[in-house]
Amino acid sequence: MQVKVPKFIEIEDKIISFAGIGITWKQFLALLLGFGGGFIATKIFIAGIGIPLMLVSVVLGGAIAFGRVNDRPFITYLGAAWRFFYNPHTYVWKQVPPRVKVSHDATADASDAGKKSDDTATAASVEAKLSDIAKLLDK
Repeated sequence: MQVKVPKFIEIEDKIISFAGIGITWKQFLALLLGFGGGFIATKIFIAGIGIPLMLVSVVLGGAIAFGRVNDRPFITYLGAAWRFFYNPHTYVWKQVPPRVKVSHDATADASDAGKKSDDTATAASVEAKLSDIAKLLDK
């Protein structure tokens, strides 16, 4: 007994078809909400505010229903834009190293004369290591 394997399972069913163009439930709902929002905007607000709100609502509903960017639905990009603007950002590439505080006291200079020469020797070795690393990176 042979069983038919369903094909095209990723294609959604068309519920309304007009002149060879069909729309799915999601598209119908997006258009309904867009036009409904536009209708409510014109009934609640005066013409100066209602008409621009109606246009924004209708265009947004149409873009959500039919818009595709890089073969992805427009609603995907709206979600990504929402997360970008309303979630905190961490810029790792702009990380600022912590500053080291160096304070010199007159008493510390007199008592730690030997340490001071060690610090300058350490600073010189660090500077030499950094220049070696810079030369390696420039190659």
